Amino acid sequence: MDSNLQKARQIAGQGMQALNARNGQAAEAAFHQAIELGWPGADIWIVLSHARSLNKDMAGSEQALAEAIRREPENPRALLYMGMFLDSCGQSLRARSFFEQAVPLAEAIGNKSPEIADLLVRARQALSRPVQNVRHPVDDFIDVHKLGSEPEDELLIESLQILAERKRPYYSQPSRFLYAGLPNRQFFHRDEFPWTAALEAETDTIRAELEAVLAEARQAARFSPYVEDRNQKGAPGDSPLLNSTDWSAFYLVKQGERIAENIAACPKTMAAIDAIGADAFPSPRPSVLFSQLKPGTRIPPHVGMFNTRLVCHLPLIIPEKCGFRVGNDTREWKPGKMFIFDDSINHEAWNESAESRFVLIFEIWRPELSARQRVLLTKLFAPGF
Repeated sequence: MDSNLQKARQIAGQGMQALNARNGQAAEAAFHQAIELGWPGADIWIVLSHARSLNKDMAGSEQALAEAIRREPENPRALLYMGMFLDSCGQSLRARSFFEQAVPLAEAIGNKSPEIADLLVRARQALSRPVQNVRHPVDDFIDVHKLGSEPEDELLIESLQILAERKRPYYSQPSRFLYAGLPNRQFFHRDEFPWTAALEAETDTIRAELEAVLAEARQAARFSPYVEDRNQKGAPGDSPLLNSTDWSAFYLVKQGERIAENIAACPKTMAAIDAIGADAFPSPRPSVLFSQLKPGTRIPPHVGMFNTRLVCHLPLIIPEKCGFRVGNDTREWKPGKMFIFDDSINHEAWNESAESRFVLIFEIWRPELSARQRVLLTKLFAPGF
């Protein structure tokens, strides 16, 4: 640790002493000095927010929490405190959006500190309260113009809900490579792709091949943990699903390699994916797999490594009480109806039923990328990148 950071740590410690003594002015001054000396991360901004609250600077307190979240968008402590702050200011709808993101992140922490445990209880209590049906001017706009009658209205409706502070925006944050300028879209419409109807028409055939695999013990044993190591596809390094078959995969293609034995068991499924054509198999190392999510399993919020691809789900066996969230949009799988989404945006999934959930997962190129851009990206992502 360099001398500035050592000094920043010492001063931040002095700030905490002042904060604990409820000396807001001394605490705020110390935290500012620590930040100027380069003290990193979100935590210093959280305690700065506390100091500003003691000093009755509520706008400054909110600004400090916003900065903490900007620096660490998935920091549950920062999100919980922002929710608490907004709730205390009577902004319950805005508070809910932060609580809804924070609660699963906090729940995924193994050994929770007393502080996080208390915040989590309070957040759950806030979320359990009925949402007041407060009408906003955007509701009149939506009604007058019949928004929702066309698929293209979806993004405008989302924008209006953000304007009304009922939702918060989420952004593409791939863990490895960000292609600048691509739109932040959580879900894409099935009708935007010419091959979706043909693939959905094969749902019964694909499900039958999956069921045959599940019925044959030797084949079923080839379902392997989806999260196999700490570098797997952007999953959290401390994922509770590491090396767990609670979330498992039967691969037809694994990171670009075709698994001949598995394809032989599911030839019609592989043929249906191959029929997609140029959109399919984006670089680098695409996969095609049957994904199993066992009863009572929750996939924690995470992001994928690239925003140059989209992930596709063809739901096959979907019990009740299963759900899927991308950004601020939560949906339920419906058998035979595809989801196409940007996995570089924070997302999670859960199965609260007593049966396993199965979907076919594969990847496609982002439609905004030209043939030339795809060739260049394939070269960029060649082995060794």
